[in-house]
Amino acid sequence: AVGSTNEVSAQLAVGATATTVEVIAAGEAVAVDTETQTLSQVVTTEDINRLPTDPTRNPYSLVGSASNVNEDMASGRGAGFAINGQRSASTGILLDGAENVDLYSATVGQPIPLDSVQEFSVMTSNFTAEFGRASGGIVNLVTKSGTNQFHGSGYEFNRISALSSNTYENDATGTTKGVFTRNNFGFSVGGPIKKDKLFFFDNAEWIRVRSSAPTFFSILDPSSYASLAPASQAFFTQYGALAPGLHTNSSGPCNSLSGLTCDLVSLPIPSDAGGGSPQNTWDEVGKVDFNLSNRTTIMGRYAGYHELDFPGTNADS
Repeated sequence: AVGSTNEVSAQLAVGATATTVEVIAAGEAVAVDTETQTLSQVVTTEDINRLPTDPTRNPYSLVGSASNVNEDMASGRGAGFAINGQRSASTGILLDGAENVDLYSATVGQPIPLDSVQEFSVMTSNFTAEFGRASGGIVNLVTKSGTNQFHGSGYEFNRISALSSNTYENDATGTTKGVFTRNNFGFSVGGPIKKDKLFFFDNAEWIRVRSSAPTFFSILDPSSYASLAPASQAFFTQYGALAPGLHTNSSGPCNSLSGLTCDLVSLPIPSDAGGGSPQNTWDEVGKVDFNLSNRTTIMGRYAGYHELDFPGTNADS
């Protein structure tokens, strides 16, 4: 198992005969780990296949299945969870044993498709000095490898606004809900190049999101044009009309302009309406394993991530 401590049994000589008292627990007994003081939980391949993730199929969302963690997606730090009462940025994240942290933002450095994950462990307390850096916890993830049998998968996940409800705020103001379509598709394949010696695995994934959501803007009401300077009156008279299909949600005094009336209007812009920001994203993990001997294995891995966000997603006016 990833990050495990393995037992090495020593041979002992037979001693003198002695009285033995055997104590048997009733029912299921809790196993006591006598090899390490680390408190951790392993998320296995079976867990990854069965447990639901968020709409982005982010494997790190399963960190929440461990004990002593609290969700902290809003901060955008660490793996999205505060571990052991520490800041989310205090989480150490490993990928195949190497650090996988963007040290500028304290986030996951290299995103990994869900179908590439073999398993990962979440260490919440008393982890050993070999891990270093982290004061909160450790998320130690390993990727899949090829085997002597060919195996693979093909998948398509779809999420559309037609099956979602409008927000409370939009319903209260008579604003239509945002429109989005999210398609997440890909494949994985692994197997032998040379039986018992050389193996390969590859997982490629594409994300296509088309999305726009109503965004509110405050504009000057036409009744206030007469209070403006001549040049401003001419500008608003020419360019102040609402585009077809847009309407005023409400009117009231302008916050910073005394004596003027402003209108609250909404119009759709590229943004996250429930399926992610509009984007074209490609993500891939390729891996080769070579068994040099019964005791030595060499591994090489390529991981790539490319995200193209649509104009207006980051900033609008």
